[in-house]
Amino acid sequence: MRKTLATAGVAASVTGLLLVPGVVADAASADTTVTFSVTGLNGGLDLSVPDGAPLTWVPGQDGATALAPVSSVRDRRNGTGVARAFLVTASITDLTNSQDSTIPKNKVTYTAIAPTTGAEGTGAQALGSPKVVLAQPGHGLTDITVQWTPKLSIDRTAIDVIGNCSATLTHSVA
Repeated sequence: MRKTLATAGVAASVTGLLLVPGVVADAASADTTVTFSVTGLNGGLDLSVPDGAPLTWVPGQDGATALAPVSSVRDRRNGTGVARAFLVTASITDLTNSQDSTIPKNKVTYTAIAPTTGAEGTGAQALGSPKVVLAQPGHGLTDITVQWTPKLSIDRTAIDVIGNCSATLTHSVA
């Protein structure tokens, strides 16, 4: 008995649709032209760098080397391609300690290790003056974050100081 009722219900539904006059015949259609722009997020270039990077020299090694925590640039600017290219520049002050000893900044080398998202490191750069350490040649994404690990090295011949030395490493992006 249940099978008969289900079949009758389906037949009534189909018949009801067929009996409504002019439903399909009166349908109209119209076109809409759609335009849209893919842009950035009307933002800028945001630079994020670590607060500190300890380096340790052990006698017998070629110098002091350390990997700093990951640095990044987030690009939310408008435009595409070359318009969204950027360069990261690094500079450093001379390394000094409390005994007025100095390691000159030109003995410090910076290398951007494993840049992501199409960016390219520029190789080891001696920081005697500000140097471009990473380049993003351009992209078409609306929001992109490039990350890399800064590697800092000090030439062993410059290390004639015992004790803790400090310097300020500055990154800029444009």
